[in-house]
Amino acid sequence: MQIIGSKNQRSEFSEIKFIESPQPGSGLFHWRHWGYKGATQGDSPNGHKGSYKGIHRHKGFHTDSEVAGRVEAKPATAIGSGRVGVLNLMARIESKNISTAENVSMWPRVRVSLRKNTLVWPRFFLLGENTLVWPRFFLYNLFQTNFKRLKCYENSLISLLYRSSLMDRTYPLFTIVVSSLFAVNSALANDGHGLSDKPGQTPPNILFLFADDQRTDTIAAYGNERIQTPNLDRLSRTGMNFRNSYCFGSPHGAVCVPSRAMLHSGRNLFHLKDLNLVGHETLGERLGRSGYQTFGTGKWHNGNSSFVRSFQSGRNLLLGGMANHAEVPIVQFDSATENFSKPKPGENFSSKLFADAAIEFLQDRDSSKPFFCYVAFTAPHDPRMSPGNFNQMYKPEKMPVPKNFLPQHPFDNGDLTVRDEQLAPWPRTREVIQAQTADYYGLISHLDQQVGRIMETLRESGYAENTIVIYAADHGLALGSHGLLGKQSLYDHSMKAPLIVAGPGIVPGDDSSLTYLHDLFPTILEIAQADAPTETDGRSVVPLLKRKAGYTPRDYLFTSYKNTIRAIRDRRWKLIRYPQVDRTQLFDLESDADETNNLIDSVEGEHQAIRIRLQEALVQAQKDAGDTQPLTVDKPGKAEIDLTDHPRKPDQWQPRWIIEKYFDQ
Repeated sequence: MQIIGSKNQRSEFSEIKFIESPQPGSGLFHWRHWGYKGATQGDSPNGHKGSYKGIHRHKGFHTDSEVAGRVEAKPATAIGSGRVGVLNLMARIESKNISTAENVSMWPRVRVSLRKNTLVWPRFFLLGENTLVWPRFFLYNLFQTNFKRLKCYENSLISLLYRSSLMDRTYPLFTIVVSSLFAVNSALANDGHGLSDKPGQTPPNILFLFADDQRTDTIAAYGNERIQTPNLDRLSRTGMNFRNSYCFGSPHGAVCVPSRAMLHSGRNLFHLKDLNLVGHETLGERLGRSGYQTFGTGKWHNGNSSFVRSFQSGRNLLLGGMANHAEVPIVQFDSATENFSKPKPGENFSSKLFADAAIEFLQDRDSSKPFFCYVAFTAPHDPRMSPGNFNQMYKPEKMPVPKNFLPQHPFDNGDLTVRDEQLAPWPRTREVIQAQTADYYGLISHLDQQVGRIMETLRESGYAENTIVIYAADHGLALGSHGLLGKQSLYDHSMKAPLIVAGPGIVPGDDSSLTYLHDLFPTILEIAQADAPTETDGRSVVPLLKRKAGYTPRDYLFTSYKNTIRAIRDRRWKLIRYPQVDRTQLFDLESDADETNNLIDSVEGEHQAIRIRLQEALVQAQKDAGDTQPLTVDKPGKAEIDLTDHPRKPDQWQPRWIIEKYFDQ
C-alpha cells in the first residue's frame, strides 16, 4: 500500500510486529515507532540527507479491542528531507495479516478515525488499487496492524490521538475520517479463502444467523441510538450491509413460512410447489452433496421431512412457528434414525437454547469438512418477552415512536385484524407502542448477546479465518408504523429485513442494490463452490460482495401479499396497489423513506409519468414471477374502516403477564 504526497517523498519500514502486553481486556494498546526527525545524517538513495532518530510514543484506544499490547515499526530507508516527509509503511507483513491504516500528519495534534466507507478530505484522490494521493497534506505515518493478534478482526472503529514533538508551534486539531478502503488488499489476502477465485482452495465455512420479525432499524449501527446491539454493530462494521433486502411476500398471514421456503429453495412465491419444500432440493441438500457438514438449530417451519433432507445433524429444534420463549417445545434430531424426539420444554430462553446448540456444534464438529451451520432464532417474534435484566433494559417512556405512526391504518388493506394486529387495541396509542417497543428491544438485545457468544466461539475455535457469516431476518415488522403491528403489508418496515454478509474477502460497506432474501440461495452455493440448480429465481450477490463495477441484480423489485396487495419499486420510487379496494399509493423513497406522503393524486406531470412507468413494470413483474392476480376487480370493496373497540383474542402462546398487560384480562 502506498501513500504519495505532493513531492512523492516516502520512507520504508523493514519490520512491524505486534507485542502483547500482560494486561488483556483493558481495551488499550500502545504504539511505538521511530519517527522522522528531519535532515541530519546519512545518504538516502535519491541523494537527500536524512536519518531517523528518537522514539515518539502515543496511545491508541480501540473500542472493541480485547487485549493490550504495542506495535513496533523499524525504519529501513529514508527518502526525503526537512519537515515534508511522507512515510510509507512498506512492511514485509505475512499475507495472513489483515491490516488497517492510521494516518498521522506532521502537525502536532491530529486525531485520526477509521470508519467504514467514508472518505472525507478535500482533494483526496484514488489513483489505483491501494494508492492514494493526498496533495497539500503530508502524512506522517501509516500503520498496519495484525487484526488476528489484536483480536479486533472485526475492523472496528479505531480512534488515535497523536501529540507530536516535531514542531514547537501549536496547530489546530485536525480530524480526518479515513475509509476502510485501506483494508481492501490485505483483507483479500489473509489466511481464509472466503470469496477467493483461486481454483482448488477449500470452500469456506458458512455460519447463517437468522432472526425472526426484525425491523431493519433495530441495529444501533444503522443509526438507532436507543437500542444496544454491540455484536450486530461489530458484524455490520466488518461486513457488507445490504440495505434494500426484501422478503418477496406471502399468500397468508404467517409470512415466515413462505419467506423461509423461498430462502431454502431459491424459488419465488409463485414458483414454490409446496411451502414444506416437497419437490424442491434444499440449500442444505446441495451443500451436503458438495461435501459440507450441515447442522441446523432453532425454528424450522417448513415440514419435518425437509429438515431431514437439509441437515445431517441438528439440536434444540422448534418444529413450528412460534412459542413462549421461556417454554419452547424443543425436539432433538436423531441423525442415525432420522427421527425426532417428543417435544420437551426447553430449560433456557429460546435464543440461548439455539446459541448453545450452535456453540456445541462448533466445538465438537468434524473439522475435516467445511460446515454450514444454520441458526434460526425465534426472537424477536412475539411474545414480546425477554429474560432477566433484558426485561427491564428499556424504559417505555424513552422509547421512540415510528415517524410513520398512526392510530389506525387509513383504509382496509385486507388483513387488519389478523392475529399479529390483535396484540394491541384500536386505535393504537403512542404509549402502548412505546411499551411494546421496549419489550421488542429487550428481545433483540438478548439475541445480540447470543450472537456475540457464537461469534466468540467461532474466533476461539480458529474457524473465523475461513468462515463467511450471514446475518439476516425473514422479514420486518410494523410495530406501530402506519397503524399496524404485524408484517402483513408491503410497506418497507414489514417486507424489508436486515442482511449482513461478513468474512474473509468481503470488503465492509453498504450496498443499496435491490435484493431478495432468496438471493442468498445462489449466493451461498456460489460461495461454497457448489452447483446451483438451473431453475432458480434468486440472483447471486457475490459480484456485489466482490465490488464488481456495473453489476446490479435487478432494476425493479416486486412484492406480493395474498390477493390483496401488490407492490413494485425501483431505486427511488415505490408503487403499492390494493386491487380489492381500488387504492394505489406512490412514494418517493428518496425523500420519504417512511412512506407517509402518497403522491398518487399529484397533478405534477413527473409523478404521473412515474406512476405509468411503475404500473407497466408491475404488470411485467407479475408476468415474470408467474402471478396471475388482476390489479383491478369488477366490484371493489369498501376501503373505509374504523376498528375502534374491535374485539381481540389472545393467542395460546402469550404468557399470562402479557395477556394482563395488553389484553386487559
